[in-house]
Amino acid sequence: MNFDIKDYRVLRLCGLCRYIPTDLWRYYDSKLFSATSMFTLEDRGYIKMQTNGMSYKLTYKGREALAEMGFTYAEDMRMDTKRATYKRRLMLAHCNVTMHLAGIDVFCENTSELAGKEAGFLNTLMLRTDNNVKSLAGTRFAGILKTENIANVVYYVENAEDWIVPGYERETFTAELSTMRGVKDIQILLAGKDLEELWNVTHPTKQSEKLPRGMTLFDRALEELGYDYLLVPTGRNGVTQLSVMKLRGYSHRLATSLGRVSELPRELSFCDSIIDGEPFIFTIDMNVRRIERALRQLKRYDSSSIPNICCFPFQKDVVGKIVKRCGIREKKLYTLEKEIVEAFFHETTKVEDLTKPYMTKEGRYVCADEKKVKRTNSKASEA
Repeated sequence: MNFDIKDYRVLRLCGLCRYIPTDLWRYYDSKLFSATSMFTLEDRGYIKMQTNGMSYKLTYKGREALAEMGFTYAEDMRMDTKRATYKRRLMLAHCNVTMHLAGIDVFCENTSELAGKEAGFLNTLMLRTDNNVKSLAGTRFAGILKTENIANVVYYVENAEDWIVPGYERETFTAELSTMRGVKDIQILLAGKDLEELWNVTHPTKQSEKLPRGMTLFDRALEELGYDYLLVPTGRNGVTQLSVMKLRGYSHRLATSLGRVSELPRELSFCDSIIDGEPFIFTIDMNVRRIERALRQLKRYDSSSIPNICCFPFQKDVVGKIVKRCGIREKKLYTLEKEIVEAFFHETTKVEDLTKPYMTKEGRYVCADEKKVKRTNSKASEA
């Protein structure tokens, strides 16, 4: 029997993330992480479940199989599963899985390869193995997501207690980005389990207090960094958001699908489109500062105008808070339901046959060992 595409994807994600959560099937509409698929790989000794039951990682046999496919991943250092670092690895795995299922190439190995991608992600674990261990020591960003000519520096935010040292982070990621061709803008992308939680972290009821040694909570840190920032949930909602965001010219495509498009006047340059004579703002990317600029510009242009806003259903509540924050009482909200997304952006609904045999770049199929491991050995320790 040969490895199929599903096997290849799971094994490579295990290699990339070091640990992947055992309950991914709960959060994603994908057959990639079905119980049957994971059990088969575990039963044949390619992955092993940690004794705490929270994650899988590659075995020696799994790394050997990937090496035969042409991909090498070193064995990760022994990690205590009770430490915060381990739990953070699981959260960061969600970032990689969300992007992967959105059709973004998460397997970039260096900044040069990332620069050549229309949409690609470079995990910091890969940066650390690329002779940059010292330069990345102490940084908190999860990686760099490139979409067209924008570099999005990705942070996973778990709760309001998460912090960074803004100056040090900026110095580190700008040094990495300086080697990339074609990057015209830098943005911060905050990922987390829930969009509402991300909003509460970035917009607490009162500004956070200053911490020692330059540590800064995210509401203050974003002010200090000064970049535009995006809010993206992981899970199936994040897959939907990123699957559209990564498409070149998605705003124009959406506008032309909604009605007759006119040229934007200079006074409304921050809006996304004029459709049937009315200005529209698309909040698909949840770029909070950009949305606020558009709303305030529209308010200055015509204080009686009611903004037309187009968003995903799961973004409605947070969009309402942004509108209120800008001092606007009314809005016309248009939601991009699943059927609309499928009609306007047909690429996002492309179904791949994951059962096809995986073929290497050289045109070879890789044989999968069907021999089962002894159950006493399949449950491994945290080593």
